[in-house]
Amino acid sequence: MNLKNSLYRCGFKNLLFKKLIVHIVTSQYKQWREHRYLSLLAVLCMESVIG
Repeated sequence: MNLKNSLYRCGFKNLLFKKLIVHIVTSQYKQWREHRYLSLLAVLCMESVIG
């Protein structure tokens, strides 16, 4: 899938991005409204890694 390949090429599977995902999860999505694009990006990354 092109989207999955793009995510991997952009390096979203690195440690810093994993920390960002953990931060979003542990903060109970408090910044979801303020940073919708980051939250959506994290979801896309998790879907690409898991799927």
